[in-house]
Amino acid sequence: MAAKLSTLGSDRFQLTQHSDINVTPFVDIMLVLLIIFMVAIPATVTAVKVDLPPETTGTPPKLPTYVSVQKDGALFIGDRATSLASLPSDLGATIGRTDDSRQATGWRAS
Repeated sequence: MAAKLSTLGSDRFQLTQHSDINVTPFVDIMLVLLIIFMVAIPATVTAVKVDLPPETTGTPPKLPTYVSVQKDGALFIGDRATSLASLPSDLGATIGRTDDSRQATGWRAS
């Protein structure tokens, strides 16, 4: 902040403050930094060639299958109701696996 000493009409020095902020030096410095970074950053970036695998034109991925358990213990696969005993077979039929050896273990009715 700048101060001004004025002697208008009196012999005393009066100290008044100016609340003007000069932003020109700040703007000048920021523009110079912007130009420096715009010139320097592309020189530091190195291109890395990545060999991506070819695109496969197979079947689209399946939508996810949601298994919901409600507070009262009711089980749902998507929008279909199921029971705990038939959950492995219903889930296998839903996702396309009918192999009984992949049944979920550790499921116990309480």
